[in-house]
Amino acid sequence: MRRSRTPIPGQASLRQNVSILPPMSWLVPRIRPCPFECVLEAGPVPSTSTIWELPETTRNIEGLDDQGRPDPAYATALGLLEAPLGRRAAAAAVDVGLLILVMTPFVVLALPVVGRFLTGRIDWYGVVNHPDAMPTLVGTAVSAVLVLVLVSVQIGCTGVLGWTVGRLVTGIRVIDVATLERPGVRLALLRGASVWVPILIVVGPLAVMASSLGRVQGRHRGLHERMSRTWSVDVRSGLDPYDEKRMRLARKIAVAEPPLRSRSLPTLNAVVQGHGYQPGPRTGAGVLGVAEPHPPGRRHVVGLMGLAVDETDAPASATGAFLEQPAPPDPVPGAPAPRRASDALTTQNRPARPSPAPTTVERPLTQPVATIGTAATRAQGDPPPPAAPESVPRTSAGRALLLRLDVGTVLPVDRTLLLGRQPTHPDGEPSSATSLVEVPDPSLSVSKTHVLVRPVGGAVEVVDQGSKNGTSILRAGEAHALRPGEVGVARVGDSIHFGDRTADVLGP
Repeated sequence: MRRSRTPIPGQASLRQNVSILPPMSWLVPRIRPCPFECVLEAGPVPSTSTIWELPETTRNIEGLDDQGRPDPAYATALGLLEAPLGRRAAAAAVDVGLLILVMTPFVVLALPVVGRFLTGRIDWYGVVNHPDAMPTLVGTAVSAVLVLVLVSVQIGCTGVLGWTVGRLVTGIRVIDVATLERPGVRLALLRGASVWVPILIVVGPLAVMASSLGRVQGRHRGLHERMSRTWSVDVRSGLDPYDEKRMRLARKIAVAEPPLRSRSLPTLNAVVQGHGYQPGPRTGAGVLGVAEPHPPGRRHVVGLMGLAVDETDAPASATGAFLEQPAPPDPVPGAPAPRRASDALTTQNRPARPSPAPTTVERPLTQPVATIGTAATRAQGDPPPPAAPESVPRTSAGRALLLRLDVGTVLPVDRTLLLGRQPTHPDGEPSSATSLVEVPDPSLSVSKTHVLVRPVGGAVEVVDQGSKNGTSILRAGEAHALRPGEVGVARVGDSIHFGDRTADVLGP
């Protein structure tokens, strides 16, 4: 009797719900969720869609030449050094000594009986019935197990870590000569077999190891190393190839292009250094008009501290002032040529003392300034100079000079100012007597801490802070560059150039 199956309500036959479409390039099954049925549908997929793809297995190995051979220059650029032959021989001696050590049970217990058998003094029956047969068997078995364990560990460590016990002691590692990475167990096994298989002839291993004395492609690689494509490197003096972080960094540095360096731009320091392009003095004629020249009979003294003046100079006031000068006398035959006023760059000009015979005191052109004032520039034992003439313009007491930057900022010079892109205090600690002035400079011609400006009398002192593009004082169209650490004095009407920026000294 044939039983009929009653279908569950809401459930359709799977065969009835599968739509058979014409042959397409691909048929992708899609499962439509349903509480009572699971229907398999098929739909066309464009032939251009990618269903799956094999991963890229080709590896780009760095350090190979055009013929696919390892390039020794690349390994040298990474910092890998070839292991010295002396230490390689010492490592081999340690490994051989360790092998002899684990064979001690065989040598002590079994070698006497085996020696008699090899010389023909006893046969197999005599070996089996010998009183020392059991110790011979135990010694041979123990030595065989120890040798097997030692060889397995040595080969495994060579393939994974690059060292045996002897190489670990002597600071040598074995790497793949092509990839400069761990050689793997297969190459380590091939390396060991190429050394110990020739033991069938007595001098086999020695001949294989002695082949390392020759140089192949600039390296001491023996026959066993060439067969296994390995290389022994020195990790004491060179780079450890098993340090993944350092190797990754060394590979990046070896293949990286040298950084581009910007060309040195011409600055006012070229005047001092005597080379390079010397730009002309700056002028504000395009904005403020041409400056009026000083009248005849007045000279211009540039205020740079640290330059001495001989005793025959004319009386002068404080540094940087425009001084009234008498007309120059007629030259006397045989007398030295008169000095130019612009050559006298001092911090304090003293009136000449009456003397029957003028003498010249030789002093260095520049000297470090320890104290601001007349005591720092006059010699020991000289009497204090008289007061300066009243022809020098003076600022009223309690009112500071102003410093107007070319960006429009006006700063009162009532304390020490440090100007730069990102100025910092010299000692790293903020000081109430020093103010930091950040000068915007998109061209980066201004150093972070470029120049120091501080008030002194009726002028300001300017000290270059070892900037890259230099500092100079411009007066009457003549620029005087300051060396790093040199102190200069600027007065009202002067301009201070630092980098591509300009600061004008204004009255209060």
